[in-house]
Amino acid sequence: MRKIMFMLTVSFVIFVSCKTPIERKAEKQLRETMYSLVKNPDSYKIHDTEIKYHTDSLCIIHCDCSGQNGFGGYNRSKIEYIYLLTENCTYEVVRDLADKKSIFYNHSDLTRLSKTDSADIESAAIIYCIFNGREISQ
Repeated sequence: MRKIMFMLTVSFVIFVSCKTPIERKAEKQLRETMYSLVKNPDSYKIHDTEIKYHTDSLCIIHCDCSGQNGFGGYNRSKIEYIYLLTENCTYEVVRDLADKKSIFYNHSDLTRLSKTDSADIESAAIIYCIFNGREISQ
């Protein structure tokens, strides 16, 4: 009986912790992008990564990042990373959330979004990516 309970528990944990392909791609690209942008990649750390919203073509991630600045001190900031897949290309945007609101700032519970709210978030992210983001190769 214990073995059965153990196997059920392990199966449940594995099933719950599975990420979608877009989440895995977005997290991988987030790390690659951030390490390529910083002055001292050896000192750079990404903390508290949280996927705030995702669909088949869009992933929005919030995380805390810390690293050494040009003067030798350390800075920590909260960022929002937007990863957008389209038919022709992939876009990304890195936003510092210090003084800005998130793309979905008026949605406190993302698990209960209506179709209209979800479309609003996706539209805002697409527009923001196209005008403020950069195209990345796959």
